[in-house]
Order: sequence, then structure tokens, then C-alpha cells
Amino acid sequence: VVTVQVTVSGTGGFLNGWLDFGADGAWTGAGDQIFDGVAVNSGTTVLTFTVPLTASTNITTYARFR
Repeated sequence: VVTVQVTVSGTGGFLNGWLDFGADGAWTGAGDQIFDGVAVNSGTTVLTFTVPLTASTNITTYARFR
């Protein structure tokens, strides 16, 4: 399990997040979407997600949050 802190300035909203666990340049792999419309408030919110057993190791990959 991985813990991340999300800091929101303003009134808060909803967070979607992806990690390219397969390092294939796509965000559509099983488990790549780690947050799906999670409510976040103004200030800092602590969230957790699980890294899939199929995740590539020792590679450079990317995350996307909106």
C-alpha cells in the first residue's frame, strides 16, 4: 500500500489519478487508474492505493492526476 498526500488550494473537488504501472505509455492497463472521483477537501488529504503485483519494476514511468 502506498500513501500520498494531496494538497488542494481552493474549495476542493474530486480527484482522478493514473499510474502507468506497465510503463507502456498507456493509461488503460488493469489497475492503472488509482483514484476515480475521490472527494478531496481544501488543505491536505491523505489517500492510499495498492501497487498491482503485475507492475513493472526498476523502470521510469509516469503518473497523471486531474
